Amino acid sequence: MKKMMIIAVVVVAVTTIAWLIFVKKPADESTVVSSGFGGQLFDKIRQNPADKLPETNPFGKDLNPYEKAYTNPFK
Repeated sequence: MKKMMIIAVVVVAVTTIAWLIFVKKPADESTVVSSGFGGQLFDKIRQNPADKLPETNPFGKDLNPYEKAYTNPFK
């Protein structure tokens, strides 16, 4: 019975130490190297798809394109 307790404690200790040593922390975005196929996919995901949308605001555009081209002499 004591041998099994000692083996269990040793297994838990070894597992815990191995987990603390070999588990890596996630890298920051600034340290990620974008090379290879995974890096290319990561770069595509990081891009904002809303940047490619066309401008659809009618008030931000010139509403009357002929206003500057022709002036009415009877105005």
